[in-house]
Amino acid sequence: MAITATSLNPSTEGFIVNATSADASGAETIKAAGGAGVNHYLECVSINCASAVTVTVGSGETASAVDTAIVGPVTFTAEGGQYVIYFNRPVKVDANTAITCDASGSGAVQILVYGYTQ
Repeated sequence: MAITATSLNPSTEGFIVNATSADASGAETIKAAGGAGVNHYLECVSINCASAVTVTVGSGETASAVDTAIVGPVTFTAEGGQYVIYFNRPVKVDANTAITCDASGSGAVQILVYGYTQ
């Protein structure tokens, strides 16, 4: 139930985070909160899965669940698959709130998010 996040361009305003987990159930942080008065803006979310699970990407986390769903829940079959969404207008995440994910059970999940922080 641990997620590994690799962030590109961490010292610039924009971000790309590639998060992978063998078991994303129980809510995991993809990108930490930016601090007081700082918002993340999502421009793209890509979910790749190798098993039959349901995945939600959103903001915040309470009691091992995503607080506010942004994408999902997206249900994958036993064959897995990919789900990609590009937002024409970036989705604003509440100030001082992390980008998070949750899965319905164990199974390899890879989530890529990109956007910017202000």
